[in-house]
Amino acid sequence: MTIAKVLDVDPVWLDTGIGNMKIQKNCIEGSLDDAGISGFVQFKRGDLKATMGVGELNNYVQDEVHSIEVSKSWAFKNIGNISNHIAIMTATDNSMAPTIETGDLLFVNLSCKCHKRDGIYIIDTPKGWKIRRLQTMINGDLQIISDNKKYVTELIPMSKRKTINIFAKVQAAWSHQTL
Repeated sequence: MTIAKVLDVDPVWLDTGIGNMKIQKNCIEGSLDDAGISGFVQFKRGDLKATMGVGELNNYVQDEVHSIEVSKSWAFKNIGNISNHIAIMTATDNSMAPTIETGDLLFVNLSCKCHKRDGIYIIDTPKGWKIRRLQTMINGDLQIISDNKKYVTELIPMSKRKTINIFAKVQAAWSHQTL
């Protein structure tokens, strides 16, 4: 049993001091271990907003998707066995296109607060939270990349990498397309 469970507090709050001390059922829910007889796990919308563009302050967002249920096998295959730290959110612009498009549903790992390997993260910037690809160069510098080539790639020297505040890692995206 983890310390967060014993204390009945949010593990993200315990680790970082960010968010509410008590677990908010509408923010972090669902566990592959608790999938139950039906074999499905539910992910709920996180009360957070990050843009893929110029940045946005983290204000409460009324997303169109409140929750989603998927099979335990799909969640394990596509997200991994960390689903108790996953919230969903909707992508809001095109700066990560073609990888992530406006309207795509993102599965966000709220327990990931550091850059351990290259991937897409939610980072805290002076202009608000942004969704960006983080990629380490051979010399240790960090590139902050928008997959849409209309946006400029930023470079953080190795000596300043600790200045990057990571809020979460995007584990998966569920594409939306209007036909």
